[in-house]
Amino acid sequence: MTHVKDQRYYEVLACEKYELVHSFCNVRYVVTMSIVICRQMIMTVVMKMNGIMKVLFVALCIFSTVVVGKEEGERSVALYKGELNPGHNLKFFQSIAGQDIKKLIITSYGGEVEAGIELGRWVFDRGIEVIVSGYCFSSCANYVFTAGSRKVIQPGAVVAWHGNYHHLYQTGLWRDDVSARMKRTNETLKKAEEHVMQEVRRLVNLEKSYFNTINVNQYICWVGKMPPYKTRNYFSMSANDMQFFGVDQVITPKDYLLTNLNTFEDSIEFISISN
Repeated sequence: MTHVKDQRYYEVLACEKYELVHSFCNVRYVVTMSIVICRQMIMTVVMKMNGIMKVLFVALCIFSTVVVGKEEGERSVALYKGELNPGHNLKFFQSIAGQDIKKLIITSYGGEVEAGIELGRWVFDRGIEVIVSGYCFSSCANYVFTAGSRKVIQPGAVVAWHGNYHHLYQTGLWRDDVSARMKRTNETLKKAEEHVMQEVRRLVNLEKSYFNTINVNQYICWVGKMPPYKTRNYFSMSANDMQFFGVDQVITPKDYLLTNLNTFEDSIEFISISN
């Protein structure tokens, strides 16, 4: 089950010590505004300087704004925060329409399979770099993180898996959905099983096609649930181990495997594939 702390959805550019939050922001806007703020602070000091120093400082501030605008103006960064679902995806794609997005900062506990694959296809088709801020679990890890042309896990953040529909189909865990469907639809056991199995097979085929497209071994989604690991819930691994499944170009903090996992609501374990 997906636990979502914050289902709000917006785009931001995360700065090192604070966040500037807007309906949409790009690098030019944030960098330019940062320079403006710094320039205002500097001008307070400059006013106390002699005439020549004033001219030099003012010229430097103006030049820096123009140069950064040319270098950074075409690179846009978007952020997806919250549950992966069709509604959030629709708002996301509407808000970035016409923008030349190069990087996606994502914070998500996961969500619906098809919504995750839809966002993942967008990432893969456009060669987007994925930056994980905070957490990227379940469908986020399965379909979005794996699709990035480059994947960056920020300090303190974690990417974690706990299975997919192929895993549910192989292990028979898909039957857990049958009783829920019977309660929801009042169907007989046989009818509910037929409908659930039909949906599971559809999603299994959808996943298979998707992972073939992005050239990733989907076993990464549930390897931690199998012997010898048998993790209780979520699991993660090193960037080197991710490469065994075709998930490459992963950048993590040097101490990623020492990340404090107690800050997350759900149980997470690091596993080692290479040992």
